[in-house]
Amino acid sequence: MVMLSLVYSSHGQNVEEIGQQKPVKFTGMLAANLTFFDATGRPSNREKFTWYLTGSPTLEIYGITLPFSFTVSEQQRDFRQPFNQFGVSPYYKWAKAHIGYRNVVFSPFTLGGHTMAGGGVELTPGKFRFGFMYGRLFKAVQAVGNPEGSFIAAPTFRRTGAAVKIGYGTEQNFVDFIVLRAKDDPNSIDYTTQETDLTPAANLVAGVYTRQKFLKNFQLEFELAQSLYTHNTDLTDPDTLEGGVLTKPLSFLMDDKNSSTKHSTALEGSLGYGKEHYNIRVRYKEIGPDYQSMGAYFFQNDVRNITIEPSVSMLKSALQINGSFGYQTDNLDNRRAATTERKIGSLMLNGRIGTRYTGNLSYSNYDIGQAPGTVELDTLIQVSQTTQSWGMLHNLMFQGEALNHNLMINYNYQSLNDRNPGTSVYTDYNTSTWLGSYFLTLVRLRLNVVGSYTFTTFQLPSKQTKIGGPTVGLTKTLANNALSINLTYSSMAYRIDNQQHQTINRLSVNTSYRVARKHRLNLRFYINQSAREAENVESFRETKGNIGYAYTF
Repeated sequence: MVMLSLVYSSHGQNVEEIGQQKPVKFTGMLAANLTFFDATGRPSNREKFTWYLTGSPTLEIYGITLPFSFTVSEQQRDFRQPFNQFGVSPYYKWAKAHIGYRNVVFSPFTLGGHTMAGGGVELTPGKFRFGFMYGRLFKAVQAVGNPEGSFIAAPTFRRTGAAVKIGYGTEQNFVDFIVLRAKDDPNSIDYTTQETDLTPAANLVAGVYTRQKFLKNFQLEFELAQSLYTHNTDLTDPDTLEGGVLTKPLSFLMDDKNSSTKHSTALEGSLGYGKEHYNIRVRYKEIGPDYQSMGAYFFQNDVRNITIEPSVSMLKSALQINGSFGYQTDNLDNRRAATTERKIGSLMLNGRIGTRYTGNLSYSNYDIGQAPGTVELDTLIQVSQTTQSWGMLHNLMFQGEALNHNLMINYNYQSLNDRNPGTSVYTDYNTSTWLGSYFLTLVRLRLNVVGSYTFTTFQLPSKQTKIGGPTVGLTKTLANNALSINLTYSSMAYRIDNQQHQTINRLSVNTSYRVARKHRLNLRFYINQSAREAENVESFRETKGNIGYAYTF
């Protein structure tokens, strides 16, 4: 079976420059790949032979760019839904149009980048700011099930929406008022006969979004949004909601309110002060438990965050210090059985000495605990944990006309400390990883040599796992850089509770040859092999090869 998928999209184009553009340009890339795979000693996780064709041609008509992409493959698919998308956003001076599939952002909590198939405009004459979008947010998808009762394709109503933005100001100093109205079409699919909880919904969102720079070094950003969300428009029971300060004057737009309608508020603000070598910013975010917007894909709701983010640059930017310290909690309306609290802190130092040495140190601490909510907490399962991590990276470089040397050392450590003795036996852990690498470049020979060693320890209360081994690689370019050959070998040994468990050896070869200016061939081949070193471990061998051809035009 052949799967063909076409995607068309385009970015905004300046119509004012049309007269300076070539009438038609056609560029892009076409590629073909053949892959071979074989496994012995364990089940194969892929087909023995696969092929696929890909392409990304781009058509440019009077400066308006229309990039396309496609994939053709022989692989079987239980469910296929090829789609076609086309979109363009031409603009002229202060006027921009949106046509087709577009991702438009009016503000994070209202129309926040949801893909919409439709049309709209954004106008910015002088300091006036106006935007309008209307189109389809989701297309109707009828449920497709199987004999086991699960869904191959989850059902979705056809969802349409419209958004309006009216504001005043510039990109640095503005105030926008935004309204979004969206709803599902209950007649777009047959959902009454399906075993699903899906119900048609409707939504009204109103928000105020502003960004202000004042007193030269201060910057304020703030958004307040309120949402009326009806979870089931089929219900006829009346609601008793009056809405909020933003949605109440617009409630006449929400003619499908009922007993399933929820009102919720989201707000986020930050105030920063910054100069050349230091700045500090305070952020506050609060998203209500039921906050949703059909103009955005996902929100972590029922959460309140307060963070302070200082940064300092010293010694002519040779030393930079960045930090973040904050507090997070949930259960904002006290309806949950417990309240979860988190304390968050992180610190990072970046430094350099001359042109040869760079390094950084980082530390973070995340503390989480629970307090009683509507019921007393069970001490056997009460959450009280601290996660800590720290790391360092050191990089030393020596460059010359004949030789380049680069030595790198990296270390990372992370631990979780569970203070509840009833659960710590299942959750406590710590892990550390050392990585040392050396890179050598022989400039005249066009030869790169790399050697590294990795060692990782993962400690659980009941088991310790250690993984370590070397990796060596050579890369050589020939024929005036037209041919590149890479050879890499690695060996990773696994030890569990200080007993040898398994060693996996991998050898890979990668070559790339530019046949002509627009033609390139690629060959990749690797072998994974392990020997039996423990009674419950079987040896295996994997072989994979790939031949590819690419044409650029």
